[in-house]
Amino acid sequence: MADSKEKLFSDFPGVSTEAWMEKITADLKGADFEKKLVWKTNEGFKVKPFYRQEDLEGLKTTEGLPGQFPYLRGTKKDDNTWYVRQDIKVECAKEANAKALDLLNKGVDSLGFNINKKDLCPEYIETLLEGICAECVELNFSTCQGATVTLANLLVEYFTKKGYDLAALKGSINYDPMGKMLAKGKDMSNYIATAKVLVEIMAALPKYRCITVNALELNNAGSYIAQELGYALAWGNEYLNALIEAGVSADDAAKKIKFNFGISSNYFLEIAKFRAARMLWANIVKEYNPACDCACKMLAHAETSTFNLTLFDAHVNMLRTQTEAMSAALAGVNSITVSPFDKAYQTPDDFSERIARNQQLLLKEECHFDKVVDPAAGSYFIENLTVSIAQQAWNLFLQVEEEGGMMEAVKAGKVQEAVNASNKARHEAVSKRREILLGTNQYPNFSEMANGKAPMATLAIILLFGFISCRNTNVLRLVNTVLALIFFGGVVGLFAIIACKGGIDFSDMGPAFATAGVAKDHSPLMQIVNVLVLAPWAFVGFGVVSFASSTYDFKPKYGFAIMVAALATGAIVYRSEEHTSELQSPG
Repeated sequence: MADSKEKLFSDFPGVSTEAWMEKITADLKGADFEKKLVWKTNEGFKVKPFYRQEDLEGLKTTEGLPGQFPYLRGTKKDDNTWYVRQDIKVECAKEANAKALDLLNKGVDSLGFNINKKDLCPEYIETLLEGICAECVELNFSTCQGATVTLANLLVEYFTKKGYDLAALKGSINYDPMGKMLAKGKDMSNYIATAKVLVEIMAALPKYRCITVNALELNNAGSYIAQELGYALAWGNEYLNALIEAGVSADDAAKKIKFNFGISSNYFLEIAKFRAARMLWANIVKEYNPACDCACKMLAHAETSTFNLTLFDAHVNMLRTQTEAMSAALAGVNSITVSPFDKAYQTPDDFSERIARNQQLLLKEECHFDKVVDPAAGSYFIENLTVSIAQQAWNLFLQVEEEGGMMEAVKAGKVQEAVNASNKARHEAVSKRREILLGTNQYPNFSEMANGKAPMATLAIILLFGFISCRNTNVLRLVNTVLALIFFGGVVGLFAIIACKGGIDFSDMGPAFATAGVAKDHSPLMQIVNVLVLAPWAFVGFGVVSFASSTYDFKPKYGFAIMVAALATGAIVYRSEEHTSELQSPG
């Protein structure tokens, strides 16, 4: 019995694809197969309702093994472990160090430190990293782009002073001039001299990456999956080619580049994206003839998207981030950051950060996702998705290269224009329920109250309408004005979120779509409608505040001065946050 191979279900006859299609056609009762069952993805290709073994014929994606070029099945061959990462905004080195040590005791094994430029000095680095074994965890650092070389020198100096085995240390420094151009619109095209110096300094830390492709920016700005991958490849190739032309070897240049991707909620497509990303990047690097295939390995960090986080029904964000983390883990990324569920409307607290950490620990300790390499391999569906995503991304990559490369595309505003167009299209798709956002346009909780929650970008609007609502009022003391504005500004701001769809970030889509079911619109007509909707509430705020302060006799000029100052501040903040979810063109 042990020597024989029993074929399961051998007593049942095989069913051909044609037989399945006949059955499906009969069940559709005349309805169009393409319209009813074929999924037309945002990426530009179609997905069939079912796949069979014959769909794998001719696909080379099934030929490789984990740990082998072109690394489609992963850069790891023994297990699928990844780093659980959490970032810390460093305001005080001692406090950040205490938090980092606490996180390391709670399951985190990768830390990210965002350090202010003005604080960079040897003493600050020593305080920040006190008690942290750099050989045991992955350490990632970011600071002002102009101070990255200083940070690199300080880290090499610190690690050498501590007597660490520099060849064993793992981590990264976030130097990404093109990312800064996309996010802020600042021209940083003359970056190569700094990049070369940075690579030379970090040669002392062979497992540290110092040139970063922050494709996460594209994901959070609303790009489609193929867009994110296609532009990321062109982005990385721009850095790779520039470094090689500057005299850095292909091996050294490739081994210093790190990719930071976002993870959207499209579960299977995201698995396919990461598999395709490794394969395509390996082939790109191979064209530069590195001495070792190991230089072709992509180091990929993945972070759950903020594009789809909602303010209302915020706990649903945990469902989104959980499936996103699952897709990245199954796809074999090197490290993952899960965004806390309350990030859309407040600075994450201890509870939400703990939940975010445990979401990954659950995948490791209870689901054992770290034990099996590339479990998606051989799936008829995912293998075909991998090929389709790879083809779309490769076409975009070639288009960018033919037009002069990623830097030229960014300087011309082509990347920004394309991604922002996708952003707008996705907003409209959600408003028309062509793209589902659970808890927002699908099964929303209409009885949920905001209870003081407001998107970060909406705080300026709350101030703005709060001060408008109490114009021309006399108040005895400044504190009376402030208290009144907090109360009535909050009321008006709540209705501003609901009626005007709040600020600019997609996080505001939660309350907007749950109540109005319409897309964000800044047309003059919509502005008039918003004013008409808000006017009664502004009047109520004005009337009640006026009544509350009618017994006081205070000079109007103080209230007027406060109103003007608040309007100016609100306008500045609102203006500065207006495009935070959009990519910027230089100049």
